[in-house]
Amino acid sequence: MVIYMRHPTHGTKIAISEEEALYDEKFGWTRYDAGTLMTPVETAPDQLYVEDINELRKLWQDKHGTAPHHRKSADTLRKEL
Repeated sequence: MVIYMRHPTHGTKIAISEEEALYDEKFGWTRYDAGTLMTPVETAPDQLYVEDINELRKLWQDKHGTAPHHRKSADTLRKEL
């Protein structure tokens, strides 16, 4: 038997019995299905990932009407779009 376990501090592990999993759950471990991590995530067409910061600045300007601050990072611009 293989039971996948996850802990917020210690990461992930595999328990090899139900008794081990029950014991681990007492100390903050939770079970998870490893198969769900393998399913591909489809992005919606409006959530395309833009890599070029100049393109992000142009998209930001088109949306907000003014140029973004020159020190805004690409991640910040993506969040604000």
